[in-house]
Amino acid sequence: MGLPTATWLLLLSSVLAGGETNHKIPFLRGQQDEQQAATKTERKLKIDNRIVGGSAAPLDKIPSHVQWKLGCGGSLFHDDLVLTAAHCFNNAPVALNWPVYVGGNGTSESGTEMYAEAGYRHPLYNPSNIQAYDFAVLQLPQQVTGIEFMSLNTDRDYPVNGQELTVMGFGLLNETDTIVDAPNDMHEVTVPMIGDCVPYYTSDRINEEIVFCAGDMPGGGKDACLGDSGGPIVDAYGTQVGLVSWGIGCAQEYRPGVYARVSAISQWLEFLKCDVSMYPPAGCTRLDVNMTYDDYPEETGFRVIDDNHPQRQGMIFELPERMDIPQRATIHYSYQLPIGNYTFVYADTSLDGSCCDFGDGRAIITNEGKGVNVSGDFSSYGQQAAIEIPLPYVGFRGAWIHDGSDHYTGTSVQQRSDKLMFGIQLVIMYDLERVHDITWKLYIVNELGGGELILLRHDAPDPARVLDSYNRQSFVVQDLPEGSYEFHMEDASGRGFARGVGFARITLLDNPTGVFLGRLFHIPAADIEPLTVARFGLGG
Repeated sequence: MGLPTATWLLLLSSVLAGGETNHKIPFLRGQQDEQQAATKTERKLKIDNRIVGGSAAPLDKIPSHVQWKLGCGGSLFHDDLVLTAAHCFNNAPVALNWPVYVGGNGTSESGTEMYAEAGYRHPLYNPSNIQAYDFAVLQLPQQVTGIEFMSLNTDRDYPVNGQELTVMGFGLLNETDTIVDAPNDMHEVTVPMIGDCVPYYTSDRINEEIVFCAGDMPGGGKDACLGDSGGPIVDAYGTQVGLVSWGIGCAQEYRPGVYARVSAISQWLEFLKCDVSMYPPAGCTRLDVNMTYDDYPEETGFRVIDDNHPQRQGMIFELPERMDIPQRATIHYSYQLPIGNYTFVYADTSLDGSCCDFGDGRAIITNEGKGVNVSGDFSSYGQQAAIEIPLPYVGFRGAWIHDGSDHYTGTSVQQRSDKLMFGIQLVIMYDLERVHDITWKLYIVNELGGGELILLRHDAPDPARVLDSYNRQSFVVQDLPEGSYEFHMEDASGRGFARGVGFARITLLDNPTGVFLGRLFHIPAADIEPLTVARFGLGG
């Protein structure tokens, strides 16, 4: 059941004394019942007054908060999946021996007690560098019902500087406290997000794409502390924007807390819902990869990235340096992942490809066993560290694309969808110097009328044209019938997007739910001409 209590107390003391190590490490609870009872009155006074600048949280405030008796927190984000910190899961056999409490009312060990069946650390997490991808997911033995799942932020530009955020947990109220001082009630503290974390920590310890800082700086006084690791930090609406990762001390001057951004792994979490959960959501599909290795399989890896995500987040990682793959072996990998558009990235750490006298490497990728999407022969890819192979329309059987010739692309294009109505989303990213030069129109082709174009949507240049922070215009059209369509983009200047910035894209949506199903077309800035026409079909 883990190390003796005295050993953990010694470790905790060494951490507090050292000061320059991760202060959000877990501690083991439940082994000092007599000591806790003896100090109950004294501890109650602390609960009522402070938690490093905070207070006891209202009962039942966030039922999706999960208490892990190991000494960490977490959040229920799917029927049987809990998000927590990877550094809590360093010793898997020990960690899985400690129960989690789900759906509690805000008091310690309330709710349903469960023991996780498995844990999954993010593949890019490095135990020697807790700043990078400090994420793990616990799989529960059963479905949790009657609790609203934690809403997770997916916007990489959120939260913003100065925004008030609330962090919660059962951790210590002061860094000088001991385990017996841990509160019996969940505590919370509100801290402002810090837009630039580098002044407080060296730049080599901070990657603000995957972490952010929060705290009252420079004075300190408010922070998470020991035992809060993995617990959520949320915005005013209860949306989780990060989880407690690390810091130096608790609430010290010039030392804000560092939180792992949940938006950095949003697509990996969607993948786990499909591939790990016993209760996968609708819209998951099977992807099979048959990888043939050369004489140096430890040099070869691959990953699958999501093309629909603005940052093309990685979802599946089979990293190089595996020593258990025989030379020239063919290994079969199978995954369940969300329907969408992906790219298969073949990586070779030696930069010489899978080549020549050492065996020809290749990958054959199939979707639901219904035909080969792509086959990549890597024998001629010398001197390249990574080769990208598009995997469009994974799991989608209803749409096809027409590129102006008789050639059709897509998966299982001969199959007809049994859906009668379709939805689409149009997104245009503008070059701001050309935003008032562009007019676009969406037509349906009247096949019975000899190919007549019937106008569905028309957007002329307008000073009030609404763009988001990425200079994008977006709209959704639902209940479109099966048929042929044309999208026309007209450039009054005839110069296109001069700076090479921008694109036009139409994505297929599930008509009733609006879930992304696949990309119909994408026109990059370089291909935008005085008149650009894209043709696509729905259902046939």
